[in-house]
Amino acid sequence: MTDDVAADDVVAEDDATDDDATELGELDDDDLRRVLEALLLVVDTPVSAETLASATEQPVYRINDALGRMAEEFAARSSGIDLREAGGGWRMYTRARFAPYVERLLLDGARSKLTRAALETLAVV
Repeated sequence: MTDDVAADDVVAEDDATDDDATELGELDDDDLRRVLEALLLVVDTPVSAETLASATEQPVYRINDALGRMAEEFAARSSGIDLREAGGGWRMYTRARFAPYVERLLLDGARSKLTRAALETLAVV
């Protein structure tokens, strides 16, 4: 098991030093969109363009431009992700037409975390 962890650490280090890795501040438009995707994936509340600009060390106008293009690209290819501005910031949402699948996954996950006794209690209620 220790060897597995060490191997995983080496892979992670290799990924970090990969030729495709980008230094902060040196982002072309495609890399900026990739970075923004990664950042938006981990937020649970809308994040402002200013916050994203600070995190990426990019001007706000580039962030706004990239976010607008990303939202258009997701919509154009009928992605399951809907990127939109809401609540004073940007966030990725599940596209409405895929909500039944997301709900099923979340409900199945919630059921599997409940004990048999808890499930029986819920069934009675």
